[in-house]
Amino acid sequence: MVFPIEVKSGATGSLKSLHQFMAEMNLDTAIRIYSDKPLKTAVDLKTTTGKRAKYSLISIPFYLTGEIERFL
Repeated sequence: MVFPIEVKSGATGSLKSLHQFMAEMNLDTAIRIYSDKPLKTAVDLKTTTGKRAKYSLISIPFYLTGEIERFL
C-alpha cells in the first residue's frame, strides 16, 4: 500500500496540500511527521476547491519515523 506523507517543521500547519491530495485520490490514510506527540485524527472537511476529504491522519513525531509501520 502507498501512504502519502507530509513533513512539517513545527507542531502545527494547515496541511492544505495534503487535504487536497487526499480528496483527489480518495485515500483512507495519510501520515504527518512533525514535532509534537503521536496522534491519530479523523479528518472530514471540504478543501478550498470544494471537494470532500475524509481520511485518518496519523501524526508521528520525528524521533519515531523509524516506527511508521508500527503505527499503521
